[in-house]
Amino acid sequence: MSKFLFTCLVTFIAISADAQISKNSVLFGGDLGFGTGKSSNSNNYEQKSNTGSITLSLGKAIKENTVVGFNVGYYGSKTTNLPYGYDTATNKTNGYNVGVFYRKYKTIAKDFYLFGQANAIYSNYTTKYDYKVYPTNNYKTIQNSGAVSITPGIAYKIFKKTFIELSLNNLVSLQYTHENRTQNTGYTTKSNSVSLSTAFSNNNTLGNVGLGFRFIL
Repeated sequence: MSKFLFTCLVTFIAISADAQISKNSVLFGGDLGFGTGKSSNSNNYEQKSNTGSITLSLGKAIKENTVVGFNVGYYGSKTTNLPYGYDTATNKTNGYNVGVFYRKYKTIAKDFYLFGQANAIYSNYTTKYDYKVYPTNNYKTIQNSGAVSITPGIAYKIFKKTFIELSLNNLVSLQYTHENRTQNTGYTTKSNSVSLSTAFSNNNTLGNVGLGFRFIL
């Protein structure tokens, strides 16, 4: 009986040790983000939107369950506005981002983790606004921005060195943006803004939800 209890204890310790992300581990991974939304009002105004993103990241555990690293990503979206009796406007956005992150894992059960990630990101986005009835109103914006944000999530170890993750991207985000807006005529205006937003600031039903993976190399 004592031998059996000792074997169980050793097994439990081994499992618990395996559940940690040890110091100097290298993590490589990626995230897919997606969102879709629809809103309307009493004036027959309707807006539909679809968004998607992909991010690749590489990090190193500076201590147990704590990872720092960098990431690069691409973002795209399409929004259609249908105002009653006026015009149909469609805007498409494409852009990229690069940044650094600090991530902390917390074991909640065997092979299950909670994590929180702090991000500092630079982004460049180009958006084209197209009007169906009055194309002379078309214009383009180029945005350069810097942001800091917090992303929580949950991870599950599906294999010994492979995790699958579900995250709520940019739960809270503080952003500075410089924008150049160019009309069809070639006239350009510039603006600067600072904004604070959350993942629940819009009507996207799946807005800012991310599905990702991580490999321990």
